Amino acid sequence: MSDTMRGGIATCDKAKDLLEAVEAKYREFEKAEMGDLMTTLTSLKLYENKSVREHILKLVETAAKLKDLEVPVDVALIVHMALTSLPSKFDQLNVSYNTQKEKWTLDDLISICTQEARIKRNEIYGTVNLVHGDKGKKAAYQFGAYKKNYNNKKKKFFKSLLAMGMKW
Repeated sequence: MSDTMRGGIATCDKAKDLLEAVEAKYREFEKAEMGDLMTTLTSLKLYENKSVREHILKLVETAAKLKDLEVPVDVALIVHMALTSLPSKFDQLNVSYNTQKEKWTLDDLISICTQEARIKRNEIYGTVNLVHGDKGKKAAYQFGAYKKNYNNKKKKFFKSLLAMGMKW
């Protein structure tokens, strides 16, 4: 027993009284741990650099620790907490789950989420600009020529808006 714990327990004549006092101190620690685990379960979020599988397994581990502390957590709640803790790019998956009649098990959730993460990782985001010009026209790629061409297009655009009767 640590000195800190020993100092927090009153001296007792009987071993039974001492064990009851120690048990009371540990009961307080269980309540604090229970609060920490509940906070973890409700506030855990998936960040971009983590694996979806590891994230869901962390939620399952937290629920198992709560169960050991006699706070049972239903599988449906874990599935719901896992889906709400995913980033916004998984919103379509959340909508899909909510529209289905059947409930997912934890194994279903893990496999579906990892598959969705793999699909999201393989998607290409962004745009590609294609520039095509004649080989002999070097000036077309220079900034001055581009700027002149851009200004002419801009003037034509605004003239067409004015011709249609739009005002600023």
